Amino acid sequence: MEAFVKHITRAKAGWLAMVFAAVFMCGGCDTSKLVSTQQEVEVGQQAAQKVESENRVLTGTSDARRVEEAARRVIPQADRKDVTYTVKLLDKNEVNAVALPGGYMYIYSGLLPFLEQNKGVLSSSNYDGAKVDTNDVLACVIAHEAAHVSARHHAKTMGRSAVYGAAISALNKGNVQQWAAVFANIDMLRYSRSEEYEADRLGAVFARRASYSPWGMVAFLEMLASNSSSRRSDLENILSTHPATVDRIKRARELAKELTK
Repeated sequence: MEAFVKHITRAKAGWLAMVFAAVFMCGGCDTSKLVSTQQEVEVGQQAAQKVESENRVLTGTSDARRVEEAARRVIPQADRKDVTYTVKLLDKNEVNAVALPGGYMYIYSGLLPFLEQNKGVLSSSNYDGAKVDTNDVLACVIAHEAAHVSARHHAKTMGRSAVYGAAISALNKGNVQQWAAVFANIDMLRYSRSEEYEADRLGAVFARRASYSPWGMVAFLEMLASNSSSRRSDLENILSTHPATVDRIKRARELAKELTK
């Protein structure tokens, strides 16, 4: 595994880009059926091991406890029940959050201070009179990542890649490690626009079920949008993987209104 990962690291970045370029093809096809839950979990497990071998997981801190509490409430609300979700705080001073196949999820440590620094936007007048705090925003971020898992977006990525021959033709015992190495490159994870919309929608629903405000999703997208020009270097990864488009914010607002009627 280690030798293969080193090979992946040395390979041209274009090869990995080809894998995730398949995300934007066949938008209406349910290619997740080409990948079993067991295969998905095996890929995620190996990818998580790689991620945690290269990054420190933070435990016992106040931020770690905040993440654990939000996850404890949100995760049981996810529709998908055939995987075990784990949410950990990763020692990466960036504004980001990622999910791996099979339920392995990570919040970057830089996300929490970012939320506190931008909590000035959390005025009820901005959110249809609803009270929103940074715990609502954090819960919605976690719920969004859980939604990617629940909707099997990773399995769809693997299936699309097989259909289009972009990288690995089929998922079997021999290439589970190859896919794990691909997903372990967490800063390169990409989803299609429709998948991001779906994760926003499902995430807001999961958060609402957990008694968090779905307006937290709107608040987070607006925080990203308002900082995109002044902090592009800090936010480059999450803006490339979770673009805060005007249309996306509009959709999140409409859903929040509907969920809080």
